[in-house]
Amino acid sequence: MDGFHLEKYLKKQGHYNSAAQRMGAIRTALRDGKWKTYRKLLGNIYALQTGKDRENCKTVIRYLWNNRQAAHLRYDPDICGSCTESLVSHVLSECLSYTPMAWSEQGLEQMTMLVV
Repeated sequence: MDGFHLEKYLKKQGHYNSAAQRMGAIRTALRDGKWKTYRKLLGNIYALQTGKDRENCKTVIRYLWNNRQAAHLRYDPDICGSCTESLVSHVLSECLSYTPMAWSEQGLEQMTMLVV
């Protein structure tokens, strides 16, 4: 798991009702591999949700729980991580979509190959 996706889902989790004050404990449990505590904290957040937030929260929790081992490794100082895939995708999307530039046929072909 790259740091970009981990942070994306942790931030999503933090937006739910009463989740913000638990995020420090969630990160600590994840870092330390305390899975019972981690599961309990996620369950507590889920229990406080209602309606559509409850379903959306469940999806985020499922992702965080299913990827807990990979997320835990992000905190290991001996393992080098990367956000390369998401950063490259973001830059290419911006170059080709959000801020379109006048591309030569050769330049456009090279950018297209990078996307592919």
